[in-house]
Amino acid sequence: MSGGGTAAFANECAAPFRPALTLRVMSPGPHERAGAFAYPRKGPTNMTENKAGDYTRSAVAAITQATEHEQDFGGWLARVLAAVAAERGSSDALTERRPGSWEASLVNQLVKGTVGWADEYLSRYLPGEG
Repeated sequence: MSGGGTAAFANECAAPFRPALTLRVMSPGPHERAGAFAYPRKGPTNMTENKAGDYTRSAVAAITQATEHEQDFGGWLARVLAAVAAERGSSDALTERRPGSWEASLVNQLVKGTVGWADEYLSRYLPGEG
């Protein structure tokens, strides 16, 4: 963070989302082969499980790649979550299914610290904005 106090920090947090790299999903990495997540072994019992496994694997691969390339991984993750919140219409949309959980609290701190506690900078993270 550069000097300048609270105003400078707010400006840095509100910077428009600009992807630093393009992520592509690759073949299963060592995290999947080693069983880092307990995916069902007998196959999904319904379509929801199948989709959750697919996007979880994709997210793990993308985030792993980002940790290898992003100098400021936390800032990158905050901007990515802010972009998702912008597409969903509010930062609260990210945690609406379990708003009182400790995980939701931490997600809220990260995202609202980026887009503002009242979503005042949310529109800056929409694709093509900023």
